Amino acid sequence: MRFIHLNCLKITLKGLVQGVGMRPFIYNLALSLGLKGQVYNDGIGVQISICGSAADCESFLSRLKKNPPPLARIDEIICENSSEIFDDFRIISSQQAQKIAPILSDFAICADCEAEFRDPKNRRYHHAFINCTHCGPRFSIISSLPYDRKNTSMAEFKMCASCEREYNDPLNRRFHAQPTCCPNCGPKAFLKDLKGQILASNESAFSTCAELLEQGKIIAIKGLGGFHLCCDGSNAKAINELRKRKNRPAKPLAIMCENEQMASALTDFTKGEKKLLNSKLRPIVLAKKSQVLKPKLSQAIAPNIDKIGVFLAPTSFNLLLFHYFKKPIIATSANLSGEPIITSFNELCAKLNSVADFVLDHNRQILNPSDDSVVFYSESLELAQYIRTSRGLRPSIVPFGIPNNISPNSKIPSENSRIPSDNLLNSRIPNENSRIPKYTPRTPHKTILALGSELKNTFGIYYKGNIFLSPYIGDLKKIATKDRFDALLATFKRTYELEFTEIIADLHPHFSHTKDFEGSSLKRLAHHKAHIYSVMCENNLPLNADILGFAFDGTGYGEDSKIWGGEVFGVCESKGLKRLYHFDNFAMIGSQNAIKNIYFLAFALLRKYELSAPSFFGRFDENQLKRLEIGLKAASVQTSSLGRIFDAVASIVLGLDSVSYDAQAPMELEALYDSSLDICYEFSVSGQIISLEAVLKSILAENLPSVAATGFINGIAALIAKIAKKHEKSVVLGGGCFANKALLEQTITLLKAQNTPYYLPKNLPAGDESIALGQLYYALKDENE
Repeated sequence: MRFIHLNCLKITLKGLVQGVGMRPFIYNLALSLGLKGQVYNDGIGVQISICGSAADCESFLSRLKKNPPPLARIDEIICENSSEIFDDFRIISSQQAQKIAPILSDFAICADCEAEFRDPKNRRYHHAFINCTHCGPRFSIISSLPYDRKNTSMAEFKMCASCEREYNDPLNRRFHAQPTCCPNCGPKAFLKDLKGQILASNESAFSTCAELLEQGKIIAIKGLGGFHLCCDGSNAKAINELRKRKNRPAKPLAIMCENEQMASALTDFTKGEKKLLNSKLRPIVLAKKSQVLKPKLSQAIAPNIDKIGVFLAPTSFNLLLFHYFKKPIIATSANLSGEPIITSFNELCAKLNSVADFVLDHNRQILNPSDDSVVFYSESLELAQYIRTSRGLRPSIVPFGIPNNISPNSKIPSENSRIPSDNLLNSRIPNENSRIPKYTPRTPHKTILALGSELKNTFGIYYKGNIFLSPYIGDLKKIATKDRFDALLATFKRTYELEFTEIIADLHPHFSHTKDFEGSSLKRLAHHKAHIYSVMCENNLPLNADILGFAFDGTGYGEDSKIWGGEVFGVCESKGLKRLYHFDNFAMIGSQNAIKNIYFLAFALLRKYELSAPSFFGRFDENQLKRLEIGLKAASVQTSSLGRIFDAVASIVLGLDSVSYDAQAPMELEALYDSSLDICYEFSVSGQIISLEAVLKSILAENLPSVAATGFINGIAALIAKIAKKHEKSVVLGGGCFANKALLEQTITLLKAQNTPYYLPKNLPAGDESIALGQLYYALKDENE
């Protein structure tokens, strides 16, 4: 590409381009090429002017595209001819403009900062708040755009002369790194008791905290986006005490490690898992337990499942504790069950004063809470699948373009990628023979809010050609979580000065957050259709793409007022997705109570098909059986949910009467899965109905739980492949059941074997976090036609 007689350009960068070191990168690149001009941030992104030879301008744009700063993601480059002349190249102050620039998520400590932290000769040696433009807090400290220090919770900390020199030096990697500080001018750390008394400060707070962990104490430790409840990961007594105090008898606990070497003692990481573990996201990576773990300790961390969640210390605050404490640390979110992560000392004392013994706190305010992201990696499929997206991934903003056909079966994008594929990105560099028009949405007047689901909630916004996705929020049945939803939405509205012209919600008539928006502008979409539309959006598929959508999930209100969750959709061009098949409906005894008391579900299924199951029914006395019969006759809620079927099968196979956390039953079944077994139970299909009768008979006839679990999971995968082969269509897989690694891997293996194209979630979880994106995609159907 050559520029002929082109000496001056006006360039706009959109994407993740603020707070990532883009301006000093541009400055140094321009100087190296002898270009004149300027660069600054505004509400849209980064604005650049360059003047020089055509060859140097071309080289500038080429290097900008190929090698941006580590945390940057350039979605769009718009170039225009300019007549403005400059004498030198400068970085100038941020300018106010229409606000569509992203709020960046928080990122883990980078290698350069960690090296400084560990260097006794460096002035930031053991500095608990070390960061630069390549790492550190963003979303957790920002109050408004543009992302300048005055608009963050670092505004109260005046930089010392040394930090200010670095901050103002375009050649320094801390140039305009808004949280820049050092031990002399930054936040301070404190070890406190629950009455607020300071027991130690600064580095001595960490050494004393380590001593308390050795004694088996439970410490609330402040992280990037909120507090973790922590204890010695090698102390089974302390772990069980934490479970008892938090009323968390079985849910797996995450483990924080100083480095990969420490983590590798807990699990035998695959190559892909190691890459995720060490990435700048520092997510919780779900991996197989190491066989060398003591059984007692292994069960204390994650009872009855074969995986543990491990993550590396994301900040120097955590690393300083590991300098004194040389063992893995249990680190679970500090919150009441179902509520958001706690961010302040006062709230911690009010809600968890009977859980934590001490608090390792600091005085940098967390303005926006965020949780740890959670992911698993399939080595056989060479892809990562997220269970929860928050720190390092959300909030996010991506350009929404008009979908084109792309190849299916693509691998997960790198961590620099965001929701859509590269085909939705709009990089434009002019040449002498063409004039590239700016991207203009077909419906630029629309500003749409998608409310998402009630559980695992996130919301989404469409505004001026971009899709904004919020961080993970949680269970909106809890008042505190609903308050967080309201506060976070208010932040987005204030920051981007939004007024919504359309709102789209779940079909369920009783969601509290939906009721707040009822009115003429409110549209609705069935939960499981949103699952499929989300995957279609991530894979750049038009709404009328000729696909089969398998929406296998837990609970979602269906168009027939029943609880869906085991649906197979086809595409009807005039009306969108059409329900083709579903699992046979059965009664939810006690309605919502059946989700926890899973033997209710097993009883209903066995009675539906009039199956003899002495080992199951023998678990209950005569009065209990009578109450179950009465409940079955009174049950008014019917479900086709595969998630509830997983629960029922787990109750039969594992003897589970109840569960204490979401997805416990399928996780315990998955732990029994044995890929070496050649066993597959066959589901029968009659008309639209997928019957469970034959599969249940096979399960009841089997004495070995591992065989029953394997046959059941393989049977679901075989069902998907069978239906796909019959219709000869590409397959879209959506819904929380595909967070089951064994099911996902077996399904894809079978689809590959019969050459069936398939599409999976990419950077969003298969579960309910994806609902908001699916809702937006459906609401934007005019953009796709």
